[in-house]
Amino acid sequence: MKIKELLWQIEPDVYSLYRTLHENPELGMQEYCTSACVEGMLRKPGLCDEILHIGETGLLAVLRGKKARCGKKSFTAGRYGCASGDGGSGS
Repeated sequence: MKIKELLWQIEPDVYSLYRTLHENPELGMQEYCTSACVEGMLRKPGLCDEILHIGETGLLAVLRGKKARCGKKSFTAGRYGCASGDGGSGS
């Protein structure tokens, strides 16, 4: 499935997740419900290839394309600490 098709398909779930997370704020490094909600969404078929747990609440979602790219970095989308939303800098 192409990325645009996937994005249109999950758009309602993304907005629902956004509302849920903002209605239930959590303290930094204590984002247990946030982590569980995000992981639940990522576990839907076709969204990511692998989910790794980092620390207590961090997640790393691994996305792999269909074509092998020799000599180039693979694309990895990560979310550390779940509350930062900046891809991993933690600030």
